[in-house]
Formats: sequence, C-alpha cells, structure tokens
Amino acid sequence: MIAALVPGSFDPPTNGHLDVIERCAGLFDQVLVAVIRNPTKAPMFTGDERVEMLTECTEPWDNVAIGSFEGLLVDYAETLLLANEGLPTDRSRKALKSALQMDKTYAKARFYWAMTLQQDGFTDQALKEWRLLRDQNPKNVELQMAVQRQIAAIKPQGAKMPTLDKDQRQAASNMTPKERQAMIGSMVKRLSDRLQEDGSDLSGWLRLIRARMVLGDKAAAVVALKSAHQNFKTDATAVTSLNQLAVSLGLNEIKEN
Repeated sequence: MIAALVPGSFDPPTNGHLDVIERCAGLFDQVLVAVIRNPTKAPMFTGDERVEMLTECTEPWDNVAIGSFEGLLVDYAETLLLANEGLPTDRSRKALKSALQMDKTYAKARFYWAMTLQQDGFTDQALKEWRLLRDQNPKNVELQMAVQRQIAAIKPQGAKMPTLDKDQRQAASNMTPKERQAMIGSMVKRLSDRLQEDGSDLSGWLRLIRARMVLGDKAAAVVALKSAHQNFKTDATAVTSLNQLAVSLGLNEIKEN
C-alpha cells in the first residue's frame, strides 16, 4: 500500500486544497489529510470544525481520511510499518518523532516509537519507553497487556526444545536418541497441523518456528515464519514479535529475500 500525507491548516478548506486532495486520491492507495492545530494562532474555525468540513468535502473519495495532524501522523506511520512487514522506515520514524514532539503523552505514538527502537536494536531505550508507556496508562488494561508482551519479547528468544509433560519425560528416558527425536517431531507436527486449522495463536507460531530450528530443519522454520507473517500481516505487534524471533534465530536474512 502506498499512502500520502497532506498536512495543512485548512482554515477554511479551499478549492485549491480540494484539487490537491483529488489528485492525490487518484495517485495513491490511501490519502491522509491532516489538520494542523496551531495553539499560537487564533483560527477562523476550530480544529473540529475544519475536520468536519473536510470530511464532508472529501466524501466522494473513499481512500481519503481526515483527522488531526498528530493523530494522522501516527496512522500514517502505522500504515508504513504494516506495508513494510512491521519494519520501520525513515518516513515512519520521522512521522512518529513529529507526533511525539506535539504530544509526548500520546500513547499510540509512544507505542509505535518503542516498537521502532526495539526493531532498530536499541533494546535499552525501547525497554525504557515501554515502561514509561505502561506507567503513564495504568487503567488501560489492553495496552498494559500489549506492553508487557513487548517487554517480555526483549528478553533473549533462542531456540528451545518443545516442552514435554511428566509422562512424556518418563517415556523419553527409556528411548534411544533417535526415538526421542521422532517423538519430538510428532509433537511438532501436531502443533503445525493445529496452526494450519487455526492460525490465530501467535505463541504457537513462535514455538513452532523455534522447534523447527531445534530439529535442524531451517527450511521448515522459514516456511512457518512466512505462514505466521501471512496470518498476522495486519497486526503490527505480532509482526514485531515474529521479526525479533527471526533475528534471534538467524532467519531475518531469509525472510527479507
């Protein structure tokens, strides 16, 4: 998806503004029209009034969205991240920085900025951002859970053997190495079959990718990684977790080719 950002005060919207928006709507998949609110100036119309007028004027174009500048900057950055499989771009970084300069407490902007730092390898800074975001939003349960998942994801995610229950461990103790490998392979296959039926289990995909690597089947790990990306292509948080695991397992180069 190719998106365009059209910022301005639009106080009021003019035919020139609408001409620019119409041309952009014909050139890009999505057009984000951002209304700038300048607190140092006395506008003719309030920000909400300008958003309302633009929404009405741009109704003929389905791919045009109207909103406040700081809000649409983050939406724009989110679109760029999803279009690039959750990986930051120079444009997404610039948009998030600008949004945070206007409102440092904007949770959505800080969330994606922390994700960007994490993806760029600045784990200490990312951890600081995640904790700050968590502390600033104590009543947002959904956000708290998402932040906690990201904090946990910063910890090393090396490949681990699939977990055996007590009975399986007892049975495995009497097996030959070849038989144990076959038993683990059977467990991994059952996990893979379950994910093919219901691909919404992110933790299951992460376990499957790690297990494929443990079994020495890098090609199968790559296939599982690609399948997981397909299932979560519109979930930037899940894509981030998948990318982090890919890096830790040495699969990032393969994924990007």
